Amino acid sequence: MPDTPDVSNTSGDDVLLSGVNAPASSVRYVLGPALLTSVSVSSADSVQINGQWSVNYGLSVHGALLWDAIGRRVFHDEIAAVANGMVYSVSIIEPSQKSYTPLGSFGEISDGLSQSEATALAGQMWQPKKK
Repeated sequence: MPDTPDVSNTSGDDVLLSGVNAPASSVRYVLGPALLTSVSVSSADSVQINGQWSVNYGLSVHGALLWDAIGRRVFHDEIAAVANGMVYSVSIIEPSQKSYTPLGSFGEISDGLSQSEATALAGQMWQPKKK
């Protein structure tokens, strides 16, 4: 079965998507509709920390409130970072915590990303406003 062709997923239907690091026949994910979009992101940069590429991001006030509500709802569940129809990262919300702690307005996506993947993801998450 091929990946879902329309990745905008505005219908609320589940989608089937491949991981950015996985061959097409390898790992794929069944995902629900987007819970947080780039509209809520106020900044995103690809960074290298201890030799590992990541995306550091900031959320708008509205985005931080939304992210906190999502975090409470999916505490200890998996959540995916998706851009251009590819899954860049799948993480568990606060896996080592016994109880929920607000997520705040800043975060990091780091899941074995290459420099080009981190740069592409940061670019999809946020575009600086032109002056």
